[in-house]
Amino acid sequence: MNKRFAFTALLALAMLAVSCSGEIPAADCADGDADCQKKAGNDNWGLDAITDPNVECTVNLHCGDGHFCYEGKCYEEKVLAIKTLTLPPAIAENSYDFQFEAFYGVEPLEWLIVGTLPEGLKYDMFGHVTGTPVLDSVGEYPLKVTVFDAAGAQASATYVLTVKEPNLYITTKELPTGQQNAEYSAQIEVAFGTAPFQWRLVGELPPGLNLSESGLISGVPEIIGTFTFTIKVYDSSDPVNSASRELSITIDPLPLKIKAGIFSYDLSKINQALSGYSLSILMPAIGNYKIQLGAEGGLPPYTWAEDNNPIVSLAMTFLGISVAMPEGLTLSESGVISGTPSGEPSSFTIPGTQIALKGYIFMATVTDQNGDTATGLFLIPVIDLNDLLGLLGGLGGLGNLPF
Repeated sequence: MNKRFAFTALLALAMLAVSCSGEIPAADCADGDADCQKKAGNDNWGLDAITDPNVECTVNLHCGDGHFCYEGKCYEEKVLAIKTLTLPPAIAENSYDFQFEAFYGVEPLEWLIVGTLPEGLKYDMFGHVTGTPVLDSVGEYPLKVTVFDAAGAQASATYVLTVKEPNLYITTKELPTGQQNAEYSAQIEVAFGTAPFQWRLVGELPPGLNLSESGLISGVPEIIGTFTFTIKVYDSSDPVNSASRELSITIDPLPLKIKAGIFSYDLSKINQALSGYSLSILMPAIGNYKIQLGAEGGLPPYTWAEDNNPIVSLAMTFLGISVAMPEGLTLSESGVISGTPSGEPSSFTIPGTQIALKGYIFMATVTDQNGDTATGLFLIPVIDLNDLLGLLGGLGGLGNLPF
């Protein structure tokens, strides 16, 4: 007999003998081959993994007939069970999105969470937990989760949801409103992280504003509107932490007001009923008259109209002054007064001075595109231009006027 053939035959007989003797290593058995395991002397294979929670399975065979192994735990086949073993931690002020999962069960499944979720998180009946936990919610939250199937079966499990502090966080959530052509300043604040910080702008600030290296937004905004952008910050740790936040700035127009003419006088000095009103003295009427009334602030374009406030008119009447646009003059919607005035002008002396004025006094209101209004009284003097210049010169210029 060939020696090589004889050796092979003897080896095969030896392996058969081991198989029949019950001394075959368990590791050589195929997954699910119970007969092999019994021949290896493991008649109770799987019972420990099912009954003892401290025993972890690694293959389905460890769990016995009618069971399967998942992540070291045995589950009964075709019986509703929760597949989720642990919950991933949440980071405060960061979005969180987690879906619970289950084995088997008759669809549809419905989920119930008993316990207090961190502020900012919520769940729905489909087992979906979403939201952004607030900064004050850092801590641990014990929860009991139960799933129900359409056949009336249910399964429960307990968890601890941990909310951790963020590595870096922009605490500024809103920026103050600014006004067009007025100084603006707002500091972006940050928490956690390692200083110094570096700031970056994604998008555009209102024209006229800038972001400094220290996170300060400042400048003089040039146009009105709402501007949305993203601020990013990086700290000096290794590795570098970063945070971002979408912010917006609204730039409003300055309050609508009427521009003074040559000069203006506070009428509350004459009568408290006129508080909030001023008399704007315009250029004197000489021959054919034309002048543009002025306003500022608000949202242009402006619309002008003659007004007649009964309280103001009554207060001025006590002073012997009539309030009305003189005949021969008209006020257009654009604020232009034109024509040749006629009729008897009013005369009065400014209190506290020896200055006597004579002219036509009328009231007008300006309205902007937002519907905001401003009302003022105007005087069109009826004096010779040379007399007016002499008056101003005698007072040493406008800066020395007592009003």
